Amino acid sequence: MSKKTLFLCFALLLTLTTISSFVLSASAETIQTIVIHSDGSITPSTVPIKQSGNIYTFTDNISGTMRIEKSNIVLDGAGYTLKGPYNGTQADVWVIGEGSNQLPQGVLAQYTIGIDLANKNVGGITVKDLNVRNFSIALYIWTKNNTVTGNAIFENIVGILLSGSNATITDNLIANNKQGLFFGFNEPSDIPTDITISNNGFDQNIKQINGCLCDEYPVNEPPHAWDNGKVGNYWSDYNGPDKNNDGFGDTPYIVDVQNQDRFPLIQNPATILSPVSTKSVPIAVAAFAVVFIAVVAVALLLLKKGNKKASLGIIALAVVVLAVGSGLYFSTPQNEKLKYPTTTQIDFTVTASSDCLRFLNSSVPVIYVPFNIPANENWKLAINCTKMGGGINGWTDIYIYKGYWDEGTNHTCKSADLYPLLSEIKSADFQLKTNQPYIQTFASTTQESYTLFFVVPPSGPAIFHVTLKPD
Repeated sequence: MSKKTLFLCFALLLTLTTISSFVLSASAETIQTIVIHSDGSITPSTVPIKQSGNIYTFTDNISGTMRIEKSNIVLDGAGYTLKGPYNGTQADVWVIGEGSNQLPQGVLAQYTIGIDLANKNVGGITVKDLNVRNFSIALYIWTKNNTVTGNAIFENIVGILLSGSNATITDNLIANNKQGLFFGFNEPSDIPTDITISNNGFDQNIKQINGCLCDEYPVNEPPHAWDNGKVGNYWSDYNGPDKNNDGFGDTPYIVDVQNQDRFPLIQNPATILSPVSTKSVPIAVAAFAVVFIAVVAVALLLLKKGNKKASLGIIALAVVVLAVGSGLYFSTPQNEKLKYPTTTQIDFTVTASSDCLRFLNSSVPVIYVPFNIPANENWKLAINCTKMGGGINGWTDIYIYKGYWDEGTNHTCKSADLYPLLSEIKSADFQLKTNQPYIQTFASTTQESYTLFFVVPPSGPAIFHVTLKPD
């Protein structure tokens, strides 16, 4: 079955209640077609995407569709949005699942795909940190070895149409779509395998999961991984209990007769993204320089004409303008350290062992927890030690760094990695002990970044459970 045939299957199988609610509209915005070619070039060349090797990074929001012809690239949304024309007000699109006789004779079904892969040989694509909204299909992942991570996919007819093997779908918000995730296939016998779906937020989709319907369930289809062995996904229609308040449902979320999420999350771990707020130093400096030079030029002209008093007044004004402008610029919070554009909930467990409890010893293992806090929001961080070397007498200090540091692996690094930061790391004056958690609420009127560090205490393995949630 070809890709075109899959579209026909897809068009016949999406189940909805009314045609009028599934529509595609012409937008006042210009919808452009963007192509990343096999040679790495981009058309149109004016599109706000910056290329650095195999990494393509959005620098602004885009209204348009994307076709990728180059393998092994990273498409980094940097918190920006790829937006299509769908807004629910036009009835000239086939509704998948309603059959082929929905439209007036002579009216062709229309689709827009946010991100599409050009052919079966294009693979190894990573799509990250991008909002994708208002498409018939936000992402069409039909080739092999692709990753979709850290995105917000919302207000589409279908969030992700997945028919390729070896796919990883993690850390995404998949919300308010008609269908969140649709499973398809490229050939009747080519059922996608090796698919991992974890730590996503399936939130208020009319159908969370859907797929090509079969008269009998294909028992030869291998189950997909709906968790990573520790963490599953958030499902807004999950009603199971969490009696021990560990953040995971006590009963699995049933996807279908062969698939289940063993560790459903109680809280949604994902949110809609925002671009990183950074200050454009060259533009700001240039603007003040132009004003300053212009004022000084006027002053010199007046001085040349003999008007010394007016000239000195103009120069004084120039100094005031420069001082005020510099003060405004340098007093505005700088956000270059906000490495990631959004704040997401944290929930992980880390285990490590140490032979020494000296922060400055270069080889001592250190646990680090980086996170961002949005402006005018309260977020509660909790670090609970469920096992510690030294038993009930064991302890370790908490240290705080105001900035986002993520240079280790799996939340673990060595003390030597932190030497460049030591002057900026402050003690929180708290001794973390077994079952005596560190709990702190972080809030600010501006967006802020933090990283907490603590040394792994000696005398045996220690286990730490870390969570970050809105307060």
